[in-house]
Amino acid sequence: MLEVIHNPKTESYQQLKSFTFSSEFTWFWFEESTPHCEKIEGHIDVPFYAHTVLERPELNDFRIPVVKSAICESVILVLKEILDYNSIEYNCFLRIGFNCVQPLDAVYKTIPHLDHSKIKHKNILIYLNESDGDTIVGQKASSPKEDKVILFSGSHYHITPSKNRRIVLVATFI
Repeated sequence: MLEVIHNPKTESYQQLKSFTFSSEFTWFWFEESTPHCEKIEGHIDVPFYAHTVLERPELNDFRIPVVKSAICESVILVLKEILDYNSIEYNCFLRIGFNCVQPLDAVYKTIPHLDHSKIKHKNILIYLNESDGDTIVGQKASSPKEDKVILFSGSHYHITPSKNRRIVLVATFI
């Protein structure tokens, strides 16, 4: 399942997006994006920058999401505004983060994965800038477009960008 949903581009969204592109926003470097996934021929584990807002529950002994960023409430407000506007039901956010993939020496496919292998969940992804690097879910592809929002579930991967950074806000929820 992959569908494009409407982004109402609220004032909260505009402020968060502006902050994301400011020099005040912190990015952290990761050598691998899917370190615990099986390697598949024709796909690579790409390095990327991330800003974790809500850490996935699988990463701690208590199996609960952990707030990792001071902007968590602002980000959740924006996600709730988008989901509510589209009449999409949700109970709990499991993971929230900003991802930034730089263009590499060539264009690659990332490793297909589920964000949570033991929890049935949905993903919401917001493309925050103009770039390329499609998101692939099953047999469907979504091309990045600034402010575009997609909703999906299931195994997915993306294509690395060829020219501009690919910056997204991604969250999982039940």
